[in-house]
Amino acid sequence: MTITTDVFRLPADKYFKILFILFLRRKIIWIFFIAVILSVALWWNFDFFYLLLILIFLVFPFLLMIKYFEYIAYPQNRWNILDLIIDEKEIVFHFTDKSLDRVLWSDIRFFKMRKAAFLLYTDKSRFIYIPKDAFGLNEEYLYFYRHMLTKINSKEV
Repeated sequence: MTITTDVFRLPADKYFKILFILFLRRKIIWIFFIAVILSVALWWNFDFFYLLLILIFLVFPFLLMIKYFEYIAYPQNRWNILDLIIDEKEIVFHFTDKSLDRVLWSDIRFFKMRKAAFLLYTDKSRFIYIPKDAFGLNEEYLYFYRHMLTKINSKEV
């Protein structure tokens, strides 16, 4: 069975929100560790309060901006503005500039299901966003989900 999705776009703000949540989930231990160290330093000497303010309002937003543009610069992330044709061997991407790109099912390492979308990961930090409402029929959605479970080697994360 071949599935053709509706044309969809992932707005930059939604994309950044997904990236931010994924980043926080991966780095939560380090964030907690830094927060504990700064809390102890603040208790020891109040001058560390100014350091904390600088970190929160200057350094942290700057690091987020760098991370955001790092992800945007990946050529693979243009996959997030397209429509798809999904078949037994591959996913074919149709971009707005009429170019095509293909990803084999074997190139997808794992997937995550979100409330409104699938995230198919080609490596640890690059993913293909497929909204659930891009499938025209419920049968297509169910077929894609079952097919994805059988084709992707690892289980859902």
